Amino acid sequence: MTCLIAGTISVKSVLEVGHRKIDRLIVNPKKRTREIAYLISLAKRQNIPVEERDRQEMMEMAPNNGGVILEIEPR
Repeated sequence: MTCLIAGTISVKSVLEVGHRKIDRLIVNPKKRTREIAYLISLAKRQNIPVEERDRQEMMEMAPNNGGVILEIEPR
């Protein structure tokens, strides 16, 4: 079982702290901001897979995701 963290602020917090096992970062390729580029950079430095998904698929996973979703192991 996995948990989903959505939104740039929440995802940034989890990536920067680094205490949880992270399975993958999911991003919307059409929504590229400086913040999302930073999150992708953090994920790549930590060898976390980055996947691109379209907006509709991401909305089904987590509404109001802001273009980024982090899949992590539950506590």
